[in-house]
Amino acid sequence: SFLHEGLLKKGDDNQLELALAENLKISPSEKEYLFTLKKAFWSNGDPIIASDFVASWKEALDPAFGLYNPEYFFLIENAKEFYEGKETDFSKVGIKALSDELLKITLEVAAPSFLELLTNKSFYLVSPDTLEKNGKCPSKLSGPFFIDSWSSQDHIALKKNTRYWDSAHVF
Repeated sequence: SFLHEGLLKKGDDNQLELALAENLKISPSEKEYLFTLKKAFWSNGDPIIASDFVASWKEALDPAFGLYNPEYFFLIENAKEFYEGKETDFSKVGIKALSDELLKITLEVAAPSFLELLTNKSFYLVSPDTLEKNGKCPSKLSGPFFIDSWSSQDHIALKKNTRYWDSAHVF
């Protein structure tokens, strides 16, 4: 995506690559994933931290948000229960910010396809204040570009996000 990014992405050869994640450790049970985040910034200059993922994914799991594929999250511990309203305490969902740099994801069962799933746009990091009232431009984006101008549904002009972690390779 041009405006948002996730922990992982697919490279030119369709292989998985780290995106906002700098490092990944997988437990021997293959149920726990520990991501160390890159030093990265929102387009407004705020640092991207692990709790941003927690907030973004909590929002995605709110049925009122209208996520197209909520079942993509259901591999994560208690995510389905939270989405269905059977669990109301989000702290019981397997998405935890251990520090600003460490994000831990715990799955219900080992799932070799989980890393591939993380490249789906449903898992892109989106700031809670991105969608502002009255159709104004989003103020915080995590991808290689930001919106320079936006005219309703007519016109969107993008500009290079110089705060993007890999901006040297964005043309």
